[in-house]
Amino acid sequence: MNPKIELLLALAKTPAGILAARVKAKEHELEFPHNGCAAFLSSLLDDAGIDTGVILSAGVLAEALVGRGWERVLVGKQEPGDIGVTQDWNKNGVPDHIFLVVARLNADAMLIADNQAPALHERYASGKGKTPVEYFLRSPE
Repeated sequence: MNPKIELLLALAKTPAGILAARVKAKEHELEFPHNGCAAFLSSLLDDAGIDTGVILSAGVLAEALVGRGWERVLVGKQEPGDIGVTQDWNKNGVPDHIFLVVARLNADAMLIADNQAPALHERYASGKGKTPVEYFLRSPE
């Protein structure tokens, strides 16, 4: 596994790592944690040495990662360190949400880090009340 992804996961597994990303995101996204998924995740990526800068749009962040060689992964094949990119239910041309997969529990259930909670929490690729995942992004090795 890429050492920067190992660091990313280590940061996401600690309250201090999540808090640091939340503080940085709040500096850039005034409505944080509302609408702050990209700001949070790009802050966490930045803290792990994956220099994205703080990005405020899930779509722009996903495009930036693809531009750096991150590859699309099908739903159900996600692994820790992958980035979940949801569908566009809001019909505004951008994914509704973006998050980090910290642990895969099964093909659907994951533990994730995102702006929606100050600690790791469960999310389902199929949605189960939230926007389903469209695809995952995986860092080049």
